[in-house]
Amino acid sequence: MEKRDFTVLVPTHHKTDAEILSLCDFLHIETDAIFSVQREQVGEKEYDYKGHKVLIASFDDIGVSKNRNHLLDLAPDGLCLCIDDDCVLELNYEAVVRGFFEKYGCVVALFNGLVPYEGNRKVHDKPTARVQRFKDVSYAGGPGLAYIGKKIRETGIRYDERLGYPNEIYAGEDSLFLRDLSKSSLLFYRAQEVLFTVAIDKEDNSAYFRGYDDRFFLTKGAGGYLLYPHLSGIYLLHQVRRLHSQTGEKRAKIFRLLRRGRKVAKGLEKR
Repeated sequence: MEKRDFTVLVPTHHKTDAEILSLCDFLHIETDAIFSVQREQVGEKEYDYKGHKVLIASFDDIGVSKNRNHLLDLAPDGLCLCIDDDCVLELNYEAVVRGFFEKYGCVVALFNGLVPYEGNRKVHDKPTARVQRFKDVSYAGGPGLAYIGKKIRETGIRYDERLGYPNEIYAGEDSLFLRDLSKSSLLFYRAQEVLFTVAIDKEDNSAYFRGYDDRFFLTKGAGGYLLYPHLSGIYLLHQVRRLHSQTGEKRAKIFRLLRRGRKVAKGLEKR
């Protein structure tokens, strides 16, 4: 099999070039990398960093989904690995990804990670398997997703820019992207192998999560509708029970906010 190029893709914001190059060390990046950084200036600059090419592409827009789509556009044709700027890679990450793609012949693979602030738990404990429906990867977010860049672009699948910070629905863009991949004809696998560790404290475990406020429940309701439009009523009732147990909030309030979120999502479809 022809050896493909290998590139790590990282979205970030409000960092200087020097800070991004320092971030390469922190994240254990030992291959080519592309950073999409949202800040005031616009342009691209490539660095030769420790024998590898690091491209820093700057955009003056804002939005999590926009940043991820910039990386889709910038991704080379070969093997790409997506992480966030708080995901420290295992030292053998390139060999693990290459070996997995060679063994299974896949086009997309979602790798595992560790979450230290939750008892060093793995993102999942599921066996390696082919992804045939969204439920197979519904537990996950974007970090650890590897793919062949050319094949992904050919599908036209994108991150929904109406979702994710700073939109009213501040999450869910990763889930919809994985849902669309799982519905495509691409050979998609879920992997047991741990590829990264989330390097943030419990108090800072999300740049956007601010507790179980109204916006949290609204986002859950919108996401449920967008992911399961034909089952959104059943999903809503399931969410009421689960979120009541998780948060201790009153069922009536959860139900009201989930329904409001579903209404917001329906409005997005009309745009």
